[in-house]
Amino acid sequence: VVVTRDRRGIGLSAIDQTSGVEAWSLPPGTFPPGTSALGIDDRVVLNLPTGEVSAIVARDGSTAWRHVFE
Repeated sequence: VVVTRDRRGIGLSAIDQTSGVEAWSLPPGTFPPGTSALGIDDRVVLNLPTGEVSAIVARDGSTAWRHVFE
């Protein structure tokens, strides 16, 4: 999984290691600017500046869990 970034914010793109074909993507701007990403096992954990922490499944881009701090 590659983190993509532009002026709109953060995105993710997963590339199949065997074929080199993009498996899935979330475009830049899916997550706001200032979001930090950390790969842990088969997840990408995102710490958003809005007080939210999310984990994205590297295999398919689905949300494994999400927590909003108040």
